[in-house]
Amino acid sequence: MTIKGFGQTRMEDIRLLESKYNVKLPKDYIDFLLNYNGGDVKLDDENNIYVRYLKDYIHVDIFLGINTGNKELDIEKWTDDYKDDLHEGMLVIGHSYEHGFIILNCYPNNQCISYWDDSYEFECSNDESNNYFIADTFSEIIGNLK
Repeated sequence: MTIKGFGQTRMEDIRLLESKYNVKLPKDYIDFLLNYNGGDVKLDDENNIYVRYLKDYIHVDIFLGINTGNKELDIEKWTDDYKDDLHEGMLVIGHSYEHGFIILNCYPNNQCISYWDDSYEFECSNDESNNYFIADTFSEIIGNLK
């Protein structure tokens, strides 16, 4: 896999994160955290993710983790920093440094992964619309990485 993980996390830490943000993480994402706890994504052109609405690709540079030992790599730090801009049930789980963030939408009946163009890198992004669907599951994201 093209992800160099930050280690592992514990189920207790995952449950604390869920409790803090009042969310239920999907099983495939929990499995990823337990096995990798986030990580660096190998930088190459094959590790781009297509965003259908934008008709363009983004590169995921980092998947964030829980208690990684470096606050800059933790889900809580980024979710807390942007809490005023996020809807309830959204967690920042990754970065595309050139563009924006990877968001896990933990809505009870509509979980998905989206791309948040917080810096309006794409021409169509504005204050009203800058969050774009990527995939229904985290596994789909990982499956697209070579």
